[in-house]
Amino acid sequence: MANPPLRVAGKYRLLQQLTTTGPIEAYLAQLEGKGKGKALLLRRVSPSLAQNKPTVARFLDEAALTAQLSHPGLVRAIDSGEDVEGGTYFAVYEYVFGESLQALLGAQKARGK
Repeated sequence: MANPPLRVAGKYRLLQQLTTTGPIEAYLAQLEGKGKGKALLLRRVSPSLAQNKPTVARFLDEAALTAQLSHPGLVRAIDSGEDVEGGTYFAVYEYVFGESLQALLGAQKARGK
């Protein structure tokens, strides 16, 4: 996986790339400045696809929809927008430490469940 730029939208520091799924990259990130330290999940459209209007539209629609959801069992959407410096679009969510859903499903499948 490629090394990410250090910052997104001037206020999020990318710490580690977690995954790339199609046109979307996911990173462990942190807010810089006031309130820094809390782990965040930052998803962004791959810079190579940031000019692809259908991809960007789907990404922004998803970010707007998830921002409207509120439930104790769901992670909270924190921010989204355009990263003018990086030339792409991003969405920021709470980060929940632990196994990924993919890992849990794989373990269950290995057990025959």
